[in-house]
Formats: sequence, structure tokens, C-alpha cells
Amino acid sequence: MADTVKTTVPIWVFGARVDFQIYDCGLALDAFQYSSVRRQKNQICLHFTAGNGPGRGTVEWWNTEATQFFCPKWPTHDFQSPNPGDCPEGHGTLRHMNASAHYVVERARDRTDAGRAYVDVIEVVESDYVTWHGESVNTNSIGIEHANVGPAFNLTNDDTFAGAGANRRPTDGNHWLSLPAHYSYPGSNLSSHAFQAYQEEQYLAMILLLRYLCIKHRIARRFLGDTTTDKFARWHNRGALIRSRLMRFRGIFAHMNCHNTKECGGPALHRNRLFRGIIDEWWLPIQIDGTDRGYYMGPFDPQPNIASFYRWSGGALTAALFKDCDVDALQETKSYFLLDQTDSYYAQTEIMTVGGFFPIGTNRIWHGGVHFQPPDANRKIYAACSGTIVAARLGSDAALEADKEYGSQRFVLIRHCVYWRQEPDPGGGQRTNYDVHTDPTYFFTLYMHLAAVAKIDGVDDHNPPWFNYWLRRNAGGNANPVFCPNVPVSVGDWIGECGVYRTQRMLHFELVSNFEMTDAPWNDPAYRIYDADSNAICNVPELNRFVLDKLGDGIDTLDILRAARDLRKIKTYHKSEWALADASALEPVLPDAAARNAKWEKIKKFMWVADAVAACPDLSTQLCTATGMMWHYHPVTFMECVNRLILRENGQVSEPDFHDTNVEMEDGFLTHYVNFSSGAAVAAAADNTAVKPFSVSDNTFDYHFNRKELACLFPVTAASPHDPADDPPKQTKFHLALLDVIEDVRETFGDSLDVRLSYVCSAHNTAANAHVCEVQTPAGLAAHAAGMAIDITPHSRTLASVRKFWKDVNDAAVRLKNSCSDYSSSPSHGELQGNVQSVSVVTDPAVSQKLDAGAALTAPQINNFVVHLGLVSQVKKVRWVVIISDGSMAANVAVDIVTGNITGTFDTKAAAEREQEPFTMAVWPVGNQWQSIVKTRSRAYAVEVRGPNKDGYQSTVIVGYYNSVADAEVERAQVCRTNWSPIFPPPPPSPTPLNVANAWPEEYWD
Repeated sequence: MADTVKTTVPIWVFGARVDFQIYDCGLALDAFQYSSVRRQKNQICLHFTAGNGPGRGTVEWWNTEATQFFCPKWPTHDFQSPNPGDCPEGHGTLRHMNASAHYVVERARDRTDAGRAYVDVIEVVESDYVTWHGESVNTNSIGIEHANVGPAFNLTNDDTFAGAGANRRPTDGNHWLSLPAHYSYPGSNLSSHAFQAYQEEQYLAMILLLRYLCIKHRIARRFLGDTTTDKFARWHNRGALIRSRLMRFRGIFAHMNCHNTKECGGPALHRNRLFRGIIDEWWLPIQIDGTDRGYYMGPFDPQPNIASFYRWSGGALTAALFKDCDVDALQETKSYFLLDQTDSYYAQTEIMTVGGFFPIGTNRIWHGGVHFQPPDANRKIYAACSGTIVAARLGSDAALEADKEYGSQRFVLIRHCVYWRQEPDPGGGQRTNYDVHTDPTYFFTLYMHLAAVAKIDGVDDHNPPWFNYWLRRNAGGNANPVFCPNVPVSVGDWIGECGVYRTQRMLHFELVSNFEMTDAPWNDPAYRIYDADSNAICNVPELNRFVLDKLGDGIDTLDILRAARDLRKIKTYHKSEWALADASALEPVLPDAAARNAKWEKIKKFMWVADAVAACPDLSTQLCTATGMMWHYHPVTFMECVNRLILRENGQVSEPDFHDTNVEMEDGFLTHYVNFSSGAAVAAAADNTAVKPFSVSDNTFDYHFNRKELACLFPVTAASPHDPADDPPKQTKFHLALLDVIEDVRETFGDSLDVRLSYVCSAHNTAANAHVCEVQTPAGLAAHAAGMAIDITPHSRTLASVRKFWKDVNDAAVRLKNSCSDYSSSPSHGELQGNVQSVSVVTDPAVSQKLDAGAALTAPQINNFVVHLGLVSQVKKVRWVVIISDGSMAANVAVDIVTGNITGTFDTKAAAEREQEPFTMAVWPVGNQWQSIVKTRSRAYAVEVRGPNKDGYQSTVIVGYYNSVADAEVERAQVCRTNWSPIFPPPPPSPTPLNVANAWPEEYWD
């Protein structure tokens, strides 16, 4: 019997709508194999069927297991009977076998529609039922089986094979993965070294199904484990601590993580591909640190027995058959946009030498994007978000490209679907609106000034994979003019190399749409700039609030940089600079007709909007109006905004579903206590009930701290009530990451803990109460009020228990810090919201010193022992740096931020006089040293001496630190070499600007 469509769900993926069909195989699952009790779902567990048959065959086998009687040692002893009884070999009483899953992903040959890009997905039972697929995680997880034999190639004929027995392998090297002997994964079930690959059509079906389930059940789109070893490890039987972390994990994992022997979800499961396919994250289009992104680049289009999997390593492109792929590259699931480093991303777009600032250039010419300058070590350009390449031009006028005033005309345009609308979350706060009846919004990213591809008229390994994908399907196609590739790409896919503009390696990156965003941060009308005319000039007065011609010489780069922080929040509506129709658009800046027409003959070769609309007519409504008008957004602001929504979404749970919870959760914090005694959620008072922000399959591993312990514990008096005044309180604020830390401590400590102080309401967060916190400072108490700290102690305190507790809390702190190293502020890690980087562990300094040294404690120290755990929240800030003086002999320097005077300290009077700025006060002695003013009216907020011995400079320099690039650049332009040390040649007849590099950004943690 053929599969029949059970339901159709619109799924937006790769910048387009897919009507995802979910099938019924025509055979009902035996009632023995599932429970129709609906439960909250927080996890998805991935399996393979150990076969290549259709879904109906899998259900038939499950029904067989429900009706036949099996030896307790099956499958080691392969015995079954239609009748009850005992095993004939004495293994015990025969029994039915529990086995089932919610979904089966079939293989390509069993597709109902052979022309469809993805395989049939069979829904066996509804996703909120309970099936017997994951042992300890059954209750709150969804099981997905995939038609794949794993290592058992003897179980299939769905391929062409060579060899026999244990050496039987597919002849196509892209149909299996070889796990070399040197790979070792401690704690893993892996014993095999060859696995069947999943089919391309299966991956697309997996991506659609995972997106559907994660949206429906608000399951975080992340994979268990930070490393490949973690991803392959057993988590259920490695002690209570690891098992509890598995139980409380919200996201996607494999059967091998919760079973003693299964290899499901092993090396051949391309997690990176699934991860980049299901997330909606936005990543930077360049790798600003110059390192390679080591994963394999899509779109994936494996050719029979030809190396078809491409990745960059050590700056070189490697191509591999799937059987030879790097396992770590297949399993990587980290993000390439960290919300705690947004300042650094902005800084990359505000470097003076790169130019091209948003939203205007000099003399008010519209400039709808920003410029990135990738480092020489990695000039690759990556898709900023999953989408479809809807327009491209890979040819370029060679003479114009070589012209120092112009550059490459090559570009790629990608269409993306963005879910950004919010709705009230039944569990409190806001959440993303994924209503299937509400379409997401189209946005587009432009990658302009690309380098030439390796081979424009034929497939070449050094072409970006998307272009080879298009070439294989468009033989003889011409990619020199604007064309519509219609090729899907995932976030982070390699789309080209950075080309040249005005002699510099530079990417013009733009984010545009025909749609106006009206939610924050684009809800302030003061930041809405609307220019309805058809020329290239911003001639609307609204921009004057931000960009001022300070020197009266026309808008220049420094004028724009002074307004850079405000301009990040602007949205502008104007004619695209790539949609100009003729030379008249340049008239406001080039009134001379001859000069204007000559300029236009070159500029017109950069235009592409009209040709793109002609090649892809949908763009006439999705991208722009008929005349090329569109909305422009600062790309970094847009990426930050959307990624914060995704971070929030990945921290959500379906709290009210099936009444499994008793506390609401918003933005990573436990907030309001609730119960469901009347059906709907109602406010509840803090009590001795353990907090339950989400369901856990094994109740043993629920959180063990109660609602009273996590509420404000200060005693209430008429003069000092809680805020709000409820007593007992009905709310708290407590970070989920901190709850996980103290639960880890409880698991490892193995005995009762007492909470001395957790959340502190605003009424009790006063300096007078600071002594109640173990840190005994107002800042320490404020950390409690922010939901970021707790004071705990062993219930029973002895020297042995205090020592063990001290070790366990510090070990827990190390585990959190390690988890945060690559993933804090990653949009996929909703449990680390708030830029959590680590946790501090504090107790009485005298006590901690003794504990660290293994010394004995006094009886009072043992009795009064309390530990303060505080989450540390940090972000990377950017300061701009300028060399104020090189060849300096100063020992140190300081700046007076009121006067701007920089004072240098020198070992000799002569050195102080040499570097003294003219017309300042005479040098003066300080102890055995001398001081002089080396610069006046500095804009720096701090200064420092950097020398060759510790900083790698060729000489000793004085550097200034600045809050804005504009201040730094003004200072750089003003600095002159008017005084010199003897090691430098004499100064020129008149002062000249210091010949040093432009201001540059430096990161620091704050």
C-alpha cells in the first residue's frame, strides 16, 4: 500500500516556502507500543532503523514485537514465539518487546512522488504522544527513525556493493563513511568503522521535519554535546551528574546518547548540515579573525564516486569522498555570530581606511550597506543566513575592475525568510510568532565586489559549490551577465571570494527589503529616513539630526563616523544605488553634463536591480518597487536584533502545555510561580514544591530546589514588605544557568544543601541589607536581585563535608566556564542568555585560603561556612587605538580627562624635554624621575606605553584609547612629530602628521 498524505504543513526554509507533506503508511501502530497521554516535548532523539525498507515495514516489525513473545536476551538469542512461555534455552519468560517512534524518514526509492526533492516522512503517532524509542527519555522526547542500516551493510541491497561479509561496502565512496582506527571516542558505543551515508533526499526531509517539530513544540535548535566526543558519548549511564544533564537538556540528540549499545546518530549523521539547515541564525559574511571555518560547504551535490565534499583547512581547499570526510567537520555545531561580540562586528564596518559607511557616503550620496575587509588569511565570503541565491553576476568589465576609482562588479543576492513578529507567550513574556497562516518576511543580502570564480564556464573544484550546483543543472548557461541561479544555500555556505574595490580587498554587504520593519529597534520615527525621489543623493532633512558638516567643507568621512553609533539604528527608504536608471540620477553632485555622462558610462556597469527583476520577476514585489525603491537596514544591527530573538526562542519551553510546569520562564530566568488547578495558569505562592520550568522524562532528575528557596527570603515586616507585596512571594528572578550549576553541585555532593540567600526583591535590595549576602557588599546583594547569585551551604557541616562541597562547587564552576567558552551568547544556546561567561565562587577569604591549601578549619569557620555563587556576565567591548608618539622614551604616561593633557614620566630630564610639547609648562621632577606634558587636548580616555619587549612594536610607542573611531581619527590626524629622541632623524622644517597606521579597534572584556 502506498503512503498517503496525512497533513501538509507550510515550512519556510532556504528563503522559500515548502508545503511539507507528512504521510500515513496505512498501518496503525499497535496500542501496546505507545501511550496516547499527551506530554510536553523538549527533546528530539534521532535513530536509524538498521534497514532500508519503507516505513510500513518498520511499523510492521514494531507490531510484531507487540504481538509475538521474545527471549529476554533477544537479539543475542534470536528466538520468538506466537505463544507465551519460557525461553527453550533457559533465559527466562518470553515477553513482548517495546519499540516504536513517532516518525520514520524513508529512502528515496520509496518516495510517493519521485520528482520531489525530499523523501516521504511517515507520522506513526502524534508527536505529543509517548513512544518507546529512547528508554530513559521516552516521556518528553520525540523519536525519529531513519531508513539507514548503520554499519550493517548485509541488511540492504539498496545500492551497489563490493566485498562480502564484514568487508561489504558500497562501491560509491559517497554512500558510506569510513571511521579510521585512529579515531577514539571515550564513553561511546562506537565499535564499528563503516556506516551507511544518509541520502540527499533524506537530509532535506530531516531539515523540514526538525524545523516543523522545533517550531511546534518550542524545542531548542541545538545538538547535545560541545565536542565530537560529547556528541557520540553515552550520557545516561556515566553517573548521576551526566545523566541529569541529559534529562534536562532541551534540544536534539541521538539514540547512542541514551542507550548502552546503539550506534544510531553516529559519525555518518552530518550534524553540521542539519544544524545549519534548521537554524534561522545570521552569521557574519566574513571570518574576521582570518581562521578557516572547518565545516563542509553546501549546497551538497555528491557526484558518483567523485570527491564532492569541500572544506577549507590551513588555507587550502580540500575535496573528499564522503567515506573520507573529517568526522569533526561533519559534527561541528557552533555558531559564527556571538552576541557578546557585537561591538567588534560594528567596529569592522567603521574603519576609516575601509570606508563605505551606512547609510550615506561623502557629500550625502546614499550608501545602503557597509564595507567589510576580510583578512588576507581568509578572503572567503559566506552566506549570512540560509536562503536562496536569486540573482548573481559573475562577469566583470576587466578595465573597470582595474581602474583605481572602481572595481569588481560581481555580486550575489540571497533571499531570506525572517520570522520576527512576536506574540504573547502563554508562559510569560514574548515569543516568536510562527503562525502557519502568517508568512515570514523576505529580506535580501547583497555581496558586492566579489572576485572571479575559478572557472566561469564549467565545473571546477575551486568554484563555490553553489555555482557548480547551478552549472550541472544549466549546461551552457551564461553567468557573466545578471542571472537567476535559484540555488538554496545554508547559513555559512561559501559563496565566493572577496574582490577589489578602489584597489582594496573589500566586500560591500547590504541588507534590504521591500518591507518596513516597525518593531524595536526600528520603532522610533526619529530614526526613519524616507527619500522618495529618484536620484542618488540623500536630500531629506531628517538625516541632519545625525550627520553634521562640522567644518563646513561638505559631508566627509569624519562627519559620518561621528554619527556612527546613531546611524546603526537608522532605517532608510530610497532608490537603491544599484537601480539608477540614467545619468540624471547623478546631477545633484555632477551638474556638468559631460562629466556626468562620462561618469555614468562607468557607473552603469555596476547596476543590477533592473536585470535581476527581469530574471526573477518575484523580486519586483519582494525586493523593491518597480522603480528600485527599497528599505535599507544596518546589517549588523539587523543580525543582532534577529539573533537576540532566536536566542530568546531557544530558551523557551511550552510551559503551559499539558500542565507539566509550575514556574514561568522568560529570557533565561525563572519568573512567576503558577499552578494549573483550575485548568489555566494562575499565580501561585512560593512553597516547598520543587521548581519545574519544564518536564523531565525521569522525575528523579527534576530540579530539587523548591519555589520557596528561590524566592525572596527576607523576613517581611510592616515597614519592610516584599515588592510586590505578596507574602509568600509569587515571583522570583533566577537564572536557569545558575539553577543548573547548583543542581550539578547537589548531584555531585550527594547530600542536602541549604539555601541561605537567593533572589532578593527590589524592596530588600538596599545597602543596609548588604551584610546578609556572603560577599557583604551592595554589589553582591545586587547580583541576587538580578537573579544571578545564590548563597548555599551543606546542610550538615563537618570538615570533610565542607572540603568536599568546596571542591564540588569549584568543579561545577569549571564545567560551566568550559561550556561557555565557545557557546556563550551563541543564538542556539538559550540556556546561556545574558552573556554568561562563568560563575564566581566566593567564601570567607581566610576559609578559602585554608581549603585551597588543605589546611584544617576552626569550628566557627566550619559552622559559618557559606559559598556565594555568582554568574559572571561579560561582553567584548571595542576601544579604538591610535599611536600618539613612536620612539618615545617615556616609562609611563597618564591623561587628565578634564584638560586632555597627557603627562609622560621619564628617567632623565633630557628625555622629558625632548618629548615635551612646545609652549607647555617646564618639565618637573617627581622623585628620581622627570615629567613633562607630551600632548595637550587629547581626546583619549586612557593612554599607555607599549614597547618592543612586551608588545612586539619595533620601538616604544605611546598609544591612546578612544571610545569612538571619530575621536581616534581626529587625534591621529592632529599628531605631529615635533619632538624626537636621538635615535630618530631630525624633524622636517615644518611639523607633519605622524606617519602611522589609521586608528584600529581592539577588543577587551567588560
